[in-house]
This record gives sequence, C-alpha cells and structure tokens, in this order.
Amino acid sequence: MADDGRVRDDAAAALDELRELAARYRSLLAALPDAVTVTDLQGRITEASAQADALWGGTGTKGLVGRNAFDQIAPEDRARAAAGMHRTLTEGVARGLEYSLLRIDGTRYTGELSAALVRGASGEPVGFIASIRDVTRRLEAVRALRESEEQFRTLAERSPNMIFINQAGRIVYANERCAEVMGYSREELASAEFDFRSLIAPESRPMIHDSFVRHMRGDDVPPYEYSLLTRDGRRVEAIITTRLVPFRGNQAILGIVTDITDRKRMEAELQKSDKLESLGVLAGGIAHDFNNTLAIIAGNASLGHRLVPAASELAQLLADIEHAALQGRQLTRQLLTFAKGGAPVKRTLSLAALVRETLDFALSGSKIVSRVALPAELWPVEVDEGQFVQVFNNLFLNAVQAMPDGGAITVAGENVTVDASEPSPLRSGRYVRITVRDEGVGIPQSQQRRIFDPFFTTKPGGTGLGLSTVYSIVKRHAGHVEVESEVGKGSTFVVWVPAGGTPAPCPEPPAAPAPRAGAGRILIMDDQPQVRGLVGRFLELAGFQVRLAESGEAAIESFRAAQERGEPFHVVIVDLTVPGGLGGKETLGQLRALDPDVRAVVSSGYSEDPVMADHRAFGFRGALTKPYELDEMVALLRRVLEE
Repeated sequence: MADDGRVRDDAAAALDELRELAARYRSLLAALPDAVTVTDLQGRITEASAQADALWGGTGTKGLVGRNAFDQIAPEDRARAAAGMHRTLTEGVARGLEYSLLRIDGTRYTGELSAALVRGASGEPVGFIASIRDVTRRLEAVRALRESEEQFRTLAERSPNMIFINQAGRIVYANERCAEVMGYSREELASAEFDFRSLIAPESRPMIHDSFVRHMRGDDVPPYEYSLLTRDGRRVEAIITTRLVPFRGNQAILGIVTDITDRKRMEAELQKSDKLESLGVLAGGIAHDFNNTLAIIAGNASLGHRLVPAASELAQLLADIEHAALQGRQLTRQLLTFAKGGAPVKRTLSLAALVRETLDFALSGSKIVSRVALPAELWPVEVDEGQFVQVFNNLFLNAVQAMPDGGAITVAGENVTVDASEPSPLRSGRYVRITVRDEGVGIPQSQQRRIFDPFFTTKPGGTGLGLSTVYSIVKRHAGHVEVESEVGKGSTFVVWVPAGGTPAPCPEPPAAPAPRAGAGRILIMDDQPQVRGLVGRFLELAGFQVRLAESGEAAIESFRAAQERGEPFHVVIVDLTVPGGLGGKETLGQLRALDPDVRAVVSSGYSEDPVMADHRAFGFRGALTKPYELDEMVALLRRVLEE
C-alpha cells in the first residue's frame, strides 16, 4: 500500500508540473508581441495565441482551431509557403519568411513568419509552431523610403547643380555633376580614402568647418559663397546650401552647390566695363581739350614754317614740331577707340604706311626683330585711321607678349580680289590683305575659336579686350580677321580690309605745299581764341576773307548781319562742342533757318562723336578732326566751295 501511495504522489506531482508548464506556455504565448500558432504536419491549427486571433480576424482563439493555416496564405504565395514548410521539416527551423496573408474577412496584409518543427516524446515530427508579425507598415515605409530615394536620385542626377551627401566627414553620395565639374569619378569621390577637404580652397576651409559645427548644434546655416579646387587645380566659385538630414540611420549633411564662376567673372568684367565707360567719358573730355592744344601747336608750327625761309634750320624745327603734334593726335584717337569704340571716321590712306609706323612704335624697346614686306603698290583703303592704328597695335603687342624671350615678327601685305564664286566670309571685291606672323608659344586648337570673344584671355592679368577690339573694328569696316596657330610654333593673323579708291602706289610723305590763293568769305566759330585766331590768320594768308566768332550765338548774329549787308558767307566752320553755349550742331540748325543752303563744316577734337562719323547725315558738307593740318583745311574748303 505504501508503494501505491508513492505512485499516486509521483503522478500528482508530475501532473502539477505539467499544469505549471502549460500555464507558463500559455503565459508565454500571451506575452509574445507576435501572433503564434501551433499546427499539425498538415497545417491544421491546434492552438493559437490571442495575438493570432486579433491578427486574423477576432473570432476568438477557439474559432481558429481546426482551420488550415494555408487558407490564410494568399494563393500566389502558397507554393512558396509549402516550400518553407518543407524547409522547416528538413532543417528544423526557418526564419524571415515573408508572405501575403489573408484575414478571415479576406483583407490582405504582409506577414513575416518564422517557424520551428515540433517533435513528439520519441523525437518524431508532430507539427509546427510559427510566429507571425504584420510588417505591412514597415514595408510601406521601406517602399516609400525607396521611392523617396529614387526620386531624390532622379532629381539629383538631372540637376545642373552639384549635389552631395557628407556623412561623418566622408562623401557617401555625389551626383554626376560633381564628377564633371571637379574632375574626379564618382567612385573616387565616394571612396573611404578620399579626403573631401582637398576639394576646398584653403581660405574656404574655416567656413566649411564652422558650417559643420553649427549644423551639429542644430542651427540653421544660410547659403554662403566659397571656393573649390578641381582635380587640375582650377578654381570654382560657388554658393553652397546645406541641411542636416537623416541618412541610412545616421545624421548627414546634404549639400547643394551652384557654380557661380561665370557669374562672378561677368560681375568682375561688368565692373571693368563700368570703369572703361567712365574712362571713355574722361578720355572724351581730355581728348577734346588736348586736341585743341595740339591744334594750336601744330597750326602755329605750320604757319611759322611758311613764314621763314624753307631751307632754314628753323623751318625744319617747326616742321618737326608740327609732325610731333600730329602724332599726338593718333595717341588720343587710340585712347578713344579703346575706351569708347564708335562709328569709324573714314578717310582714304595707305595701309602700308600706317602698319609700318604702328609696328615701329610697338617694337620700341623690345627684343623683337621685324621682317616687313609691304609693297608700294598696295591699294589705298578707306578706314578710320585711329581705329586701325589700334588694330595693328594690338596684333603687334600680342605677338610681342607671345615671344618673351625674343623672336621675329613677319608682316606682309598684298592686293587680293575676292570672287563671288569662291567660298569666303567676305563680299566679292578688292581687298588689301595684311599678314602678321610671330614665332611665339602658339594658341591651343581648343582656344582658337574663342580668342576673339570679349573678355576671353589666357594671359594672367589680361582683360581679354585686345583681340575682341581688333575683330570689332575690322568687322565695322566690312573686313575680316582670322587666325592660324600651332602650339610651340607661333601664330599668324590675317586682316582683310576693303580697298578704297583706285590702285595707287604709296608715296613718301610730301613736303607741305604753299597754299594757293583762295576766294570766298569764311566764318569761323571756335570757343578757343588761339585756335580761331590761328585758323583765321592762315586762311587770310591763303586768300580768304575771314570773320571770327567765339560762340554759336555770335556766329548766328554775324551770319545774319552778313546776309543783311548782301555779303553772305560762302562757308561756315563751327566747333562741335562749346561748353555752356550753342555747339556746332545746334548752331547749324539756326543757320539753316536763315539760309537752307548754308555750307557748313564741323570741327572737333572728339572724333568719336556721331556727327564726326557721319557729318552729312547732320547737314554738314565736311568735317575736320583736330588737330588738323592747315593745308588739309584749305583743300576741304576748296572742295566745299566747288560743290
């Protein structure tokens, strides 16, 4: 009996232990956040947790018992689920199985399932226990994140700006624009060994560091300018906008960089242009006053030259003074052309003589030698002398700068006739072609198409205006300029200028002839007493009757009085600019009210004025640019009188 009591006690203890284990098991099922089901080998549910009931439809856990778990798997995923069951059966466990599942009401959700094989007392497989987690929201979030990343990449790759993500001091993303501008491949930029600080100019690195510190403090950082360095050392001026963003679980800095190099350059060039415009205004005033002074010097020297014996030493000295004063006129014209441009004031001249004189001036004090082949038979051209001095001065200076260690400039000229049937940027007709060849460093092929662009330069400190000025002036004269160059061998510039007049040799400068007797009454208006007195005396010596006026108002009154006397003036010479009074254009308007057929000649020390460029359009019969040669003035008066 004692043995029977012990057996009953042992059985009771075992039963209690089983009950305790069952209670723990059910407590564990209740505590687990995931739904748990127990099935037999055919998939029929034998037990389910409350979470499983809530996940599948809320019918109560007893309502799930007896159902086949496969019925809760979407049809398209059942084959994969069977494979997962087989894997669990053979391997004992399977994790991270993801299926589209069905609730009892037919709605779908995405479940992540892990399963383990359940064995009986003797170790044989008797079923499965599975935990199921609803991962629909997580997958939606992941999908949204992926879509967001894809949209970001699409926008970033299409953006004209450089876009990067910097995380913990390393570039983890850079768009294609970054690679294009900076000269590195995207793989190089994103490699662990790449130091992003090498992209930043030294003076900009403190700003980048300060921006990083402020972001880490949670401060907003407004856009700011900084300088980058490309792989080949070229500077890129940029504006950067940065934001602190989450990226792959950690904080990162998103940067959007706008290349403003061209804008900064244009701003600088606009400032230069403003300075040039101011210089042009200043130059105009200086040129006007200086040309009046030169007119007095040249005129008195010319007049004195005629009042002394031609063979005397004094005559030669006076001739030299006159020549120097007229050379000063070329300097003021060069300044005006460079600073202001302007419509050409054309006259017929020898291009050969102009080229020779400009070449001598440009090579003065340099180590460059010249080889010149300008035949006397070159056709004359009709050009603005001051502007073409600027053309060839720029070409010669360009050649000198290309040969810092010395060398030779070869200048040649020839007459060329362009046929309409030939492919050419020029109209058919006669041209004088001037070739300027140097032995300098040459121009790379990639730059030759841009050398005539405004502000394009390869010289440190250069303005990029020299060759663009050449191009502009030549085109303004209906000509053409082109270049051929080879690096290390030199450059050749070819200038085509339309021929004007009939073919004629280029004579040596003649000695000043004595004026022939003139005839006619001349009214001279000029606000400079020395100028009008000098001109008046010279014209009287040339046989003209002269009346002087210091202002437009005085000239109008003298003109009216002469009409009333029956002795009208045959020609009126008026100064274009009279500070504080009527200038030449306004004066002519009132003179034409008195006599519509008045013959007027305009005179000015400022050759760039539109009136001087196209005097006939403003009603004048001729134009004189100060300082002018007195014989030139006499010849013009005779032509006007004979019209």
